[in-house]
Amino acid sequence: MAPSPIQSWLERQDQELVDVIKQDVKHHILEIHNRGLSLSGYSILTASHISEIYCNVAVFNCESNISQEPTSPLARFSVDEWQNYSDKAFAKTNEVIKKRNSYFESLCRAQEPLADSLNDLSEIHVHKLHACMIESLAALRREEVFVGDNIFLVVWIPDSGPDEIVYRSVKRLNSDAVYRKFVAAIGWDDPLEDIDASL
Repeated sequence: MAPSPIQSWLERQDQELVDVIKQDVKHHILEIHNRGLSLSGYSILTASHISEIYCNVAVFNCESNISQEPTSPLARFSVDEWQNYSDKAFAKTNEVIKKRNSYFESLCRAQEPLADSLNDLSEIHVHKLHACMIESLAALRREEVFVGDNIFLVVWIPDSGPDEIVYRSVKRLNSDAVYRKFVAAIGWDDPLEDIDASL
């Protein structure tokens, strides 16, 4: 049986969104460098629900912040502990995500899926948006937009506990050694321990 329009759309790569996220991050990183700041970490602060995922915020950490708490690993690895926020950095990204959400909802109305199926489809849609965020940061790492390998990168969901997308992003965007340090510092059980972490 042929896939439904909504299934086909969810399975399609969204390079446009990846490129928009990259543009927003590049612009923000340039602003940070122009302020003479030395980054130690950069994060896309996002959400796990479709009703909130269009309100993404940039959060970053500086070496000067780390030096204030040199004995606290959470100061480096927990975005909830970071001090620098920009709610305007992802203005273009959030507009594109709003359009994606609207289109997804229109497809759902046309298909009229059952409640359980709708929940599953919503999860797939959100996961796809998260995957675009991770792919954008991975591409920028390859392009050396983040100068140096020591800058910790993560897609973060605030106050979420051991959310799988957080771990997947850390594993994809950082070295194995950094991933092990992150797991030890955060203190949660690793949800990827028995899962293939490829995206």
